[in-house]
Amino acid sequence: MTKAKKKAKKAPAKKLAVITGSKAAPPKDVRALTDRWADYEQLAKDIGTGLDAVYSMRSRNRIDAGHWKAVVASARKRRIAGVTLELLADMHAAKLKAA
Repeated sequence: MTKAKKKAKKAPAKKLAVITGSKAAPPKDVRALTDRWADYEQLAKDIGTGLDAVYSMRSRNRIDAGHWKAVVASARKRRIAGVTLELLADMHAAKLKAA
């Protein structure tokens, strides 16, 4: 068992009220986005990365463009509303603008 797997954290319980309706506000950043999955291991598995990569995405507050399609597909599969390529591109642009 890897170190990351041992300390795998669950996403905050408040978001477990699955965000499926079209009225759900889009997440403001990558951290808020990743919190919409039941846990980070689920997200890592869905997008084909390790848990360390998900923690890295959260700490950098950025998702590599190579993972965007997988993140959108995972959100659709998990019925997580509001996750689109446009949203990810907007988050990326905002991060670049802030730098």
